[in-house]
Amino acid sequence: MWKENLYQQVEILFHLPDTGIAPEEDKAQHLLLYIEQHIDQPEQLCLSVLAVKFRLSPTYIGRFFKRNFGEDFRLYVSKSRLKRVEELLTGSRMSVKEIASRMGYIDSCYLNKLFRQHHGVTPMQYRKMYASENESFINLCITPRVS
Repeated sequence: MWKENLYQQVEILFHLPDTGIAPEEDKAQHLLLYIEQHIDQPEQLCLSVLAVKFRLSPTYIGRFFKRNFGEDFRLYVSKSRLKRVEELLTGSRMSVKEIASRMGYIDSCYLNKLFRQHHGVTPMQYRKMYASENESFINLCITPRVS
């Protein structure tokens, strides 16, 4: 009985809807959703901001994330931002400078440096590689076979 009351108080405190999932799992899913929704706003993804939003200490948020997802919070956010950069490079005609600005990077030089560290190529090289791979795949699909 006391556990049910505690769960109800936690739900009220965190304004989480009743999903039938244990509150910690529910909070973890809300945290992931929040990160996904704010991936282009790095100022909203600081541990101090998340601590206020989720009513936890900044130190605990980092431990909570690691415990629930098995990955360091900052590393996860960094990889997620770069994944979104990949999507913008391959799915839009935005310049690297525009992508850097949209994703909240200091400038395109910094994005180039991070992207190169992660992928071994610059964002423009990545875009060109992706375009040529897609073109080769399309040609392979529409080229008639000669027997």
